[in-house]
Amino acid sequence: MFLKREKPVIYLEIAGNIPRVKGIQDIISKRPSFLDIIETIVRRGKRSAGIFAEISTTNLTLSEAWELKRAIEIVRKYGVKTVAYIREAGIPELFLSESFNKVYTSERSYFNLIGFSSTLNTFGDFFKKIKVKIESVKSGKLKSIPDLLSKSEVPDEIKRDVKRIIDGIYETLCKEVKRFPGNVFISGILSSKELLLSGAVDGITNESISNIIKKEFGTSEIEFVRKPIQIVKFKRGKTVAILDMIGTISENPSPNFISLSRYSEVINRLTENDNIQAVIVRVNSRGGDATVSEMILEKLKNMSLNKELTISISSIAASGGYLISLASNEIFATPFSLIGSIGVFLIKPYIGELLSSIGIKSEIVGKGELSSIFSAYKELSPKEKSVLQNLVREEHEKFIKVVAETRKIPEEKVRKIADGSVFTGKDSKELKLINDTRSIADIFDHINEQYAIEEYPKLTIFDIMKVGTFQSLFDADTEFLLNLLREKYTLLSYLPLNLTNLCP
Repeated sequence: MFLKREKPVIYLEIAGNIPRVKGIQDIISKRPSFLDIIETIVRRGKRSAGIFAEISTTNLTLSEAWELKRAIEIVRKYGVKTVAYIREAGIPELFLSESFNKVYTSERSYFNLIGFSSTLNTFGDFFKKIKVKIESVKSGKLKSIPDLLSKSEVPDEIKRDVKRIIDGIYETLCKEVKRFPGNVFISGILSSKELLLSGAVDGITNESISNIIKKEFGTSEIEFVRKPIQIVKFKRGKTVAILDMIGTISENPSPNFISLSRYSEVINRLTENDNIQAVIVRVNSRGGDATVSEMILEKLKNMSLNKELTISISSIAASGGYLISLASNEIFATPFSLIGSIGVFLIKPYIGELLSSIGIKSEIVGKGELSSIFSAYKELSPKEKSVLQNLVREEHEKFIKVVAETRKIPEEKVRKIADGSVFTGKDSKELKLINDTRSIADIFDHINEQYAIEEYPKLTIFDIMKVGTFQSLFDADTEFLLNLLREKYTLLSYLPLNLTNLCP
């Protein structure tokens, strides 16, 4: 006769720096990633005795806090009890805690609820002092980087636009919160007693975590979210793939950038693989190189002809980041995601005066009237500036047309908002720049229902870091694993990966 094991309480540690990517890259981190936590909450949380979260200051954005909040709300619909203990918190952490059935804190805790601000620095005077001239052209009056780099004062229209975004975030935050008034988020540095009076927490306790769990859930059986060493198993059957696109769009092949050299072959192989039913592209990018953005857009569009392609915007999809999101008709974001910045700019420094001041003289020899148009050793002529302005304007026009055609918005309406402005997810939904506000957990649920995936959330993670780079960082066993993965890199670029635990 076997004793039946009690259902465990899932213990979440939401504190410090939480990794944002999941896959082979995660081997270099011992902590569960953001998606690990989401998956644990929704999959294992439904079968648990409850969920307990110990919350402290994190690197989470409001968008990420909202997605974790949605995951907690999903399991609560199944009758799962949830309790949080906040040691200290800023705005995202307190916002997240609102989704739990009960929230406790200690009498020694303090909470930084000081509101929102954005610092805008201008570099015009700095570049003048070092004798560097920033030359730029732009299409979209609120594309702010050229002005911030070249002017001595922040233009009033840019300050007004940033204020509009901050006001929109605060307004959305107040509407999302139900447990306590939204003005708590801008009330200052609060003690635990002051937070209790606001209604944001249910109680103050100095009991140990184990005692709180025993009292609330009636069990001491705890299951932690651990960071497993991951191995690769190839699987058949219906598969969903997640493709992370995080960072600046550039030709730079570094893992911190979204580049063709890293993504082109992976997208091709995803497209060709018949086992993959759907692909979720997770976008978190401020934009970057216009040409690379367009090429990635076309590759993703081609994929969407054979797979159901869903775009999940995390914290930001601006400029080129929004352009690549237009590969799908299904674009979802959080209410706090920053979306848009439909515009184009080009920047070129002129360092001739700086070099002259230290005794260096530059002379350019070339063939072709525009051969030195991008040279940092000469200023733009009126004709060259006109050529670049026309180029930027044409790119802007193409961007506007792609938005109008993909989102089925009249072109004249797109032009009204295509001045470089950034919008919150809530406003983007009203402007039809996205379909809806939906978390990654909600997207998992939808795709699982549609394709009858056997086990929630049965995901395939496509990670495209060349793991051999990190070989020397690990012990002998892990090094062996990395070498094995490196030898199979061509397979890893397209076969579905089922990430399983090597150890508990």
